[in-house]
Order: sequence, then C-alpha cells, then structure tokens
Amino acid sequence: MTRRLVAHIIELLRSEYSFTSAAKTVNLSVSTVIRVFDTIHIPKPQKLPHVFAIDEFKGNTGNQKYQAIITDPASHRVLDILPDRSQSSLIGYLRQCSPKQRKRVRFFVSDMWQQYTDIACAFFKNGTQVIDRYHFIRQMVWAFDKVRKRVQQIYGKKYRLLFKHSKRLLIKRNAKLKDCEKERVNSLLYISDEMLQNQGTQT
Repeated sequence: MTRRLVAHIIELLRSEYSFTSAAKTVNLSVSTVIRVFDTIHIPKPQKLPHVFAIDEFKGNTGNQKYQAIITDPASHRVLDILPDRSQSSLIGYLRQCSPKQRKRVRFFVSDMWQQYTDIACAFFKNGTQVIDRYHFIRQMVWAFDKVRKRVQQIYGKKYRLLFKHSKRLLIKRNAKLKDCEKERVNSLLYISDEMLQNQGTQT
C-alpha cells in the first residue's frame, strides 16, 4: 500500500466517511481501512483549553457500545477520543494532565450524566459545569411530551386524537409557527391548565 493511498484513506475518514463507505471508495476491505485508521496518532494537546467538553457517541471500538469524545468548543477542535466512556477511563485520562493544567479549565461542558458531574467535581474544581443546550432542551421537550400524553388521556377521543396529531406542532418554536398554527396551539394549551403552565418549552 502506497503512502499516497494511506493519505487518501485518512483524508476520506477526516471528511466524516464511515469505514464502510471509505472502503468502497478505495476498493479495499473494511478491516484494511480500520487498520489504516488505527495507525493514526493524534498527539495530546500540550495544555488543556479553558473550555473542556465531553460527550459520547455510538461506536464499536473494543466491543464497547459508546466512545467518549473530548473537544474544545471555543476553537472547534477535537482533542481526543477515548475507547469507552467509563469513569475509570476518564479518570485515567485526566490523571495524565497535571493539576496546573486542570486549573486552566474554566468551563466543563457535558450532558447530565452523573459520572460527568462527578468527574467535573473531582478534577475541575475551579471550573463551572455547563449542561450543553442540546441535552437541556431535549429534557424539556421530553418532560413537555409526558404532560401532553397524560392530558390527552383525560379527554374524549376527539381531543385525544387532536393532541396526538399535534405532537410536533406543540414543541415547535413559537417564532416559526404560522398564524393558523398559533391558533391551533393556543386552543390546545387553553384546554388544560397543566399544558398552559408548561408551554415554556416552545420558546
């Protein structure tokens, strides 16, 4: 395999190609493309950023369902990818960073998983934990949808079907609603005091 081909494969993977699609493009087996990927060495950053973000994604490295990705949101850089999201792996990774480096971190961005909170408290005592907007909004939408499901069971079939078929409309941003959609949403919200009190998830 030439260096030029290896560089081409790496460039494909850098462009968010999957292993399978990259293998088809260069007419190689998936296992060969994975072996090329495994030779890539990503040096650890010399210093931790002021904003340290961590999240997980579904993968299959080492038969693990999830891998952890560490990023610097301020500069839009990927700092590292860990083979799993276990607390032991995260602790092992962060222990490689000196206390001085960890003190640089002012904001620790993650979802609401308790293990991330524990990591933030243990290693970034000078930092503020920030729940990322995506996960925060998702929790609000789920909570609002639970209210919708509960409320629609109280009323007759007509209103039950109306609430059910208006699921997406009820969580749509108010600014993006058409006038006719706003009228429909308002009529649904005013059917139930509980729905009206929870309408803040739309904004």
